[in-house]
Amino acid sequence: MNSCCPPPVEARANWHGARPAAHLAAHHQPAQVVAVDASPAQCAMATDLYGHLASRLHIASCDAVSHLQTMTHAYDVLYSAFDAADFTGSRELRPTAAAALRPGGRLVFSTLAHHLTGSPAQPAS
Repeated sequence: MNSCCPPPVEARANWHGARPAAHLAAHHQPAQVVAVDASPAQCAMATDLYGHLASRLHIASCDAVSHLQTMTHAYDVLYSAFDAADFTGSRELRPTAAAALRPGGRLVFSTLAHHLTGSPAQPAS
């Protein structure tokens, strides 16, 4: 498992679980993929499952904002699969993510569905 500041990367991936990040590292072969998770248990499991990809996949055990604030290199892509975008304050996450992206880079995330009022979305009856 790597600290919060792994080596420079050209592709940045995943704030929730390492499975999608491992897929990118194994099948799309960017220069580097970083999986960030605040849970030491999740990072340990990811290291056990995907340690064979260590030359392309780095596991960082910290929260997304802290990770992005400590990196000195820009990322091509940042993505959050359900976690950081929902559980980190967007006023903190979005500007930090924007500062961490290279010009033309992309922030991609999936999120819980909510109405503008903040109430959870409900399936159509």
